[in-house]
Amino acid sequence: MLERDLQLAADLLKQVHSQTQGREGYVQVDFPPQALLQAETVIAEAQKIWQEVGWQNLMLRIPATPIMLPVIEQLIGDRINVNATFVFSQRTYEQVFDIYLSGLERLIQQGKSVNDVVCFTSFSIGRLDAALHPLTSFGITQAKTLYQHSQNCCQNARWKALQGRANPLRLVWDCTDIQPQDAWRYIQVLAFPGTAILLSKATLEMYQEVSLLPMSVIGSERVEQMLTNFPLVAISLDELVDQLVHEEMTRSLNAFDQLLDEIAQKRMR
Repeated sequence: MLERDLQLAADLLKQVHSQTQGREGYVQVDFPPQALLQAETVIAEAQKIWQEVGWQNLMLRIPATPIMLPVIEQLIGDRINVNATFVFSQRTYEQVFDIYLSGLERLIQQGKSVNDVVCFTSFSIGRLDAALHPLTSFGITQAKTLYQHSQNCCQNARWKALQGRANPLRLVWDCTDIQPQDAWRYIQVLAFPGTAILLSKATLEMYQEVSLLPMSVIGSERVEQMLTNFPLVAISLDELVDQLVHEEMTRSLNAFDQLLDEIAQKRMR
């Protein structure tokens, strides 16, 4: 049943996927949070879903935790698209970048094409700001740092050897947990070339109505000007990232358990 639903959803977006040469039009699959604590379980289930659905515009959402990083590498090496989440820091981005390259290199060594394998990295800006204080806008500053670091990684000799054959590791700014009325100050700063902004339905509808969504990429000078207005805070980023990952996993587990309880109650009724 799940596989059929995914096929129908992928069919709806197949034209978008084709028209954008594989940049857009993906259907994302989440795993039960409990499964994300067991590497072998996720690999087996991911391979099963990928084979049964059979569409290239499918993407599996995997957190970039220490347990799941080898899983992401394995899936890339199996030609399975991945959205690596919980990428809050430069350190985590580097880890995902490295395993993405390793998965692609393994495919090339096997004589296989890599031009249709895709990996995204998602950074939840609202979560980072909420962990400190929304008015610090540290999330935007960290997003700028990650974007600049991603450009530096593209100078990596390993990546240059793959350039022209492989898709870049794409940054996604996840703004789904930001209130619609607050989202514009994030949207106008985050339109970096080659990245994507993930918005909630309410936010998208709000700004479509007033035609405020950016129609083109903001120039680097404008970005620099806006970022200078955001105060910086002194924190231990590694400790904060560990805290955020733990909170996100806990939140996912609680939400999933609540969903199962609601389904059970409806079945009883």
